[in-house]
Amino acid sequence: MDSMVTSDQIDSLLDSISTLSNLEHLVLSENSKICSIPESIGNLRKLHTLDLSGCYDLKTLPDSMDQMVSLKVLNLERVTLDELVVSRFNCASSPHFEVHASGDKCSSNIILLRPTNPVELWVDRLENVKSAEEAHDINLIEKQKIEELTLTWTVAVGRFVDAKEVLEKLVPPSSVLKLYVVGYRSVSLPDWLMVLGQLPNLVNLNLYRMEGLEEWNMQHYSGKEGSNELMFPKLERLTIEQCSKLRIKPCLPRAMSLHISGCDTMLSSWEESSSHSGISSTSPLTELNVTESKVAMHEWRLLHHLPALRDLTITGCSDLTTSPQIIHSLSSLKSLCLKSLSQAELPRWLVELTYLQALELNCCRSMTYLPEWLGELISLKNLVIIDCRGIQAMPDSVEQLTKLEHLTVLGCPTLGRWCESKENKTKLAHIRNTVFPADLDLVPLHSAVMNTPGFTKGALRVAVSNLEKTSHSSVYMSMNEEHRVLWLRNFLAEHYYNLTTGGWWYCD
Repeated sequence: MDSMVTSDQIDSLLDSISTLSNLEHLVLSENSKICSIPESIGNLRKLHTLDLSGCYDLKTLPDSMDQMVSLKVLNLERVTLDELVVSRFNCASSPHFEVHASGDKCSSNIILLRPTNPVELWVDRLENVKSAEEAHDINLIEKQKIEELTLTWTVAVGRFVDAKEVLEKLVPPSSVLKLYVVGYRSVSLPDWLMVLGQLPNLVNLNLYRMEGLEEWNMQHYSGKEGSNELMFPKLERLTIEQCSKLRIKPCLPRAMSLHISGCDTMLSSWEESSSHSGISSTSPLTELNVTESKVAMHEWRLLHHLPALRDLTITGCSDLTTSPQIIHSLSSLKSLCLKSLSQAELPRWLVELTYLQALELNCCRSMTYLPEWLGELISLKNLVIIDCRGIQAMPDSVEQLTKLEHLTVLGCPTLGRWCESKENKTKLAHIRNTVFPADLDLVPLHSAVMNTPGFTKGALRVAVSNLEKTSHSSVYMSMNEEHRVLWLRNFLAEHYYNLTTGGWWYCD
């Protein structure tokens, strides 16, 4: 702010800002004239983020902030408030805590977490922890109210202490249901992620952006007879992203759903990691989501160990050439979703999936047609085509899909018009439910939603593809443009979790 601005003028300005009842993000950083925050700030009932970093002369925070239940992010970096004040607001009222150096530069402020016990806790910038003892002293394992825990290191930033030393001391309490670890750079995980019974209630485990991580070895923690039955007994969903060197051996944690992105070694090294161990590597997993793999599909050896696999989603993978062994591993598949593929045509091996009941094509913009052999997928009940603008017509063989009950076409204007035309409706007459509005254009919707900070194209596509699943399709189609954007934003806000490392992570 201008050096000629007085403190009274600053107070007046803040009072005026406090009348903006719909304000969600307020940045007041690097303002040396701010000595206090008025009580009127408590009127901002929708405020989610308040950034006060670099406000060196700020001495206190108003009592009214106690009532700001929507406040999730409070940035007090480089603010020399009394530690009791910081503890009261930065920890108790907000689930987001940023670690930064204390005034003496010899320690960090992480110790302020010691008296807290929130339901949700996100500890950010762990690279600023000055010693492993600091992390141990917050007694994280004793905070039995925590149900959702996020531990984050900033990627590609120096750190004072090795990440493993810090994470070893941040043992989560047994109450945790959802755990996110982001930006961890060590080559192996701490023991508490492998000890039987350590996280008995964990339902959702997420490991993101760990480029140095090489091994998750469960061989010595898998039970007396080599079974991983007791490892995370309630785990339903495991998500691993940007862990390019990671090998899990000899068996996966028991989860029903696995989402992996940028983890080619994990996909392709499975025989190597599981052979000669004497332990079964078979998994009860039923859902697999693979994103951005550069390894050819015929090298996805992980598939050989998923006999219960029912749902497979492939996103942005460049080589879908398979082998008879891979096709055999997909014989139990019931649902297949192909997203953001660069291929000009559907992979021919689909015709061998005779038990396939659901097929979704999403943002496969290089595809210009659907093959006649599509009619050989005689078990198909649900066909969804979203944002595949090059596809202009259904094949004549669509009439052979006698079990097809649902056909959805979104963001494909030409194909939508083909489906709506009178001469083609007879070819689709056997389909009980059809949704193919020819006028739906994702471009203006995409632009509008992307104006919201943090939202991504991928998130938008997921929102649109969930229209039918959430029974909103008919309502959505009756909305005007403004209301459609609002619906999409609300969907994203409900189903995505923003992390400082960038992007929105799906956490349904």
